[in-house]
Amino acid sequence: VVEVGAGSGSLLAPLIDAVTVEAWAVEVSPPARHALCQLLPPNRVVEDPEEAIGRGVVIANELLDNLPMAIAVRRGHGWAEQLVAASGDELEVIEAPARSEVVEWADRYSGPVGEGGLIEVQLQAADWVCRVLGGLKAGALVAIDYGATAEELESRRVTGTLRTYRSHHLGPDPLYAPGETDITADVNFSALHAVAAAAGATVELHRQDDFLADLGLRDVMSELRQEELALARTGDELARLQVRSRRTDAEALINPRGLGDFRVLVARVG
Repeated sequence: VVEVGAGSGSLLAPLIDAVTVEAWAVEVSPPARHALCQLLPPNRVVEDPEEAIGRGVVIANELLDNLPMAIAVRRGHGWAEQLVAASGDELEVIEAPARSEVVEWADRYSGPVGEGGLIEVQLQAADWVCRVLGGLKAGALVAIDYGATAEELESRRVTGTLRTYRSHHLGPDPLYAPGETDITADVNFSALHAVAAAAGATVELHRQDDFLADLGLRDVMSELRQEELALARTGDELARLQVRSRRTDAEALINPRGLGDFRVLVARVG
């Protein structure tokens, strides 16, 4: 199992405890790699995915939305591209003729977009998926992120989906505090599905709530409810609260108005 963008290891650590497999972590942040070495042998904490990927399962949880993307603007029957320019001490957005690769991607995956509408052109996410699948001799890529199909994203094309987050809350304009906020946008999973299929993979796309329910999470939640009731009868309040915390965590993962609306792309090769 390889987690790319492993961060603190909060997803990988319980996975290692639950499944007896060889695990690797890929992470570009030096401080995060140092911390991950407390979880895994140092030779299995790497910066480049190519050092880890071969056979097995590659997990990318909220990685693809963080890769750089272009912003295309519908102008007439064509596209312009938004760029960032310096104006004195300020940054501003300007428009320029769109690059050919941006036009090709936007024409193929945008769906209907009205005049002045915005689309995030996720070329690097597509390239990343191709590189991972190209490096897998046999196994699967599991990419979990917020986003939707191209059709579901059509209603969001008026202003686009680019936004920032700071301390888990919506942040300011991306140019207001560069380097101090996370910049993200909804992932176009129709595009990534097509890219993965073109690379020869067998591809599935799920909502996270359905994906986890198929793996038995609702059964686990039912068992936790029964355990919580049993502990309430015994009067062991601390244990009851611990079980309740696990149950509410599980409920959050399948809440259709929250994390349950994430998408899970599974692409199998070999």
